[in-house]
Amino acid sequence: MFLDCHNLSSVNIPNGVTSIGHYAFGRCFNLQTVHIPDGVTFIGDFAFFRTNNLQTFNLPNSVTFIGQEAFLDARKLTSVTIPNSITQLGGRVFKQTGLTSITVPGNVKEIPFSMCSFCYNLTSVTICEGVKFISDAAFQDGWALETVSLPASLDSIDGKAFGNLYGNYNNLKVIECNGMTPPAVYSEAFINRDLTNVILYVPQGSEPAYRNAPVWKDFPNIVASPPAGN
Repeated sequence: MFLDCHNLSSVNIPNGVTSIGHYAFGRCFNLQTVHIPDGVTFIGDFAFFRTNNLQTFNLPNSVTFIGQEAFLDARKLTSVTIPNSITQLGGRVFKQTGLTSITVPGNVKEIPFSMCSFCYNLTSVTICEGVKFISDAAFQDGWALETVSLPASLDSIDGKAFGNLYGNYNNLKVIECNGMTPPAVYSEAFINRDLTNVILYVPQGSEPAYRNAPVWKDFPNIVASPPAGN
């Protein structure tokens, strides 16, 4: 509806609207503020892609679906709160944004392909209890990434999920894994990450399992009794 409205700076969506369609505000380069009312459940593909001046985005607790590449390349977007109502996120939904941290609620069972890849300012990732799968390249080339918290519900982490393909950046300091059973991890999930100084916190009594599990055994610093989880 507003695709390529380059001078649009503010949007106030009225009550009664339940869906924001595909490409609705795409390439609105000067869009800075958006108000979405409670009652909106659907945000379509590319809905806010390349909104270059959008810095924060508040989603109401009614939203259940955000489509693929909805915020792709919104490079000044530093903060977004994903409500617990969300059940599905599309691929590359926050790719190449300016996010500094992200918390994924447990109703999102699968973190999609390349969800936050190339988010160069992302320092903290928290995955809440209930999430089961992290897809390929979900947080790839998050060069500033320092801390990651993973839930006990997590079953597997796919290829390059936390890897670096375009540089060997070694800011990662802490991974908190809350499962007594180590999640299955693809061999390249942490490709080009120097794990030497990373502390892997695991539940008391699970240390032997992690020290013998593929990929997890590559972490030299496995410590019991992690900080408080999700």
